[in-house]
Amino acid sequence: MRILLTLAFSFLFLMLAAQEERVSFPGGLQAQNNFILQNLKYPSKAGAFRGDTSIFVVLNIDTTGRAVLQYAPSPEEDIMGFWGSIQDLVDVMPRWIPATYKGHKIPSQAVLQLNFSRKSESANTEPYPMFRDYYLYYEHPPSFPYGQIHLSKRMAGYIRSSTGMMQLDAKVSARIVVDTQGEVSGIIILDKEGQLEEQYWKQAIAAAGSWKPAQIQGRPVKAQYLFQLHLRY
Repeated sequence: MRILLTLAFSFLFLMLAAQEERVSFPGGLQAQNNFILQNLKYPSKAGAFRGDTSIFVVLNIDTTGRAVLQYAPSPEEDIMGFWGSIQDLVDVMPRWIPATYKGHKIPSQAVLQLNFSRKSESANTEPYPMFRDYYLYYEHPPSFPYGQIHLSKRMAGYIRSSTGMMQLDAKVSARIVVDTQGEVSGIIILDKEGQLEEQYWKQAIAAAGSWKPAQIQGRPVKAQYLFQLHLRY
């Protein structure tokens, strides 16, 4: 059986304010899609599995254009091998053209939705809608006080107390907006795995507390941020 990997959506959340240049894949969107279709492999670990799998991937792109996965499970957790295939893809990925602000290169993020399929389907490259009011690029991204581990603990505590769930194994990909005061709004759940309902993910993120705002040239700015978490207790 010929294995065909399809890309349902490949998209970037873009900062559109004046004096800024968005991050881009060398050669543009079509070159990006062609690269993925040529280099993303259906994992051999999937064995007899014949279903379709869609995975959201957050890439952190530094000022040299190097892309790094923001999140990836351990090899023990990656039972089907899909994340291993994604890491192999990122390892051979060419350098992106980095974002700039007033002529200075700055870090940014990109999101890909990758569809693994054994069916003969063509790639769908429709662009994801842009969110025009939020910053995504920054010299210093939004951050949670004491790091992501502390964020996970705060969210897990809220979920345990609000749902009564004493055991949880769930993952989430989320987009938030952090304002100049560190307050969180505009929570959107991009993807999730496990038994936890979307409303509890949103409530847990909101209840975790204030963040440190993003900065551009030393000043706090309203920023959009993408992150992925695996909560297990």
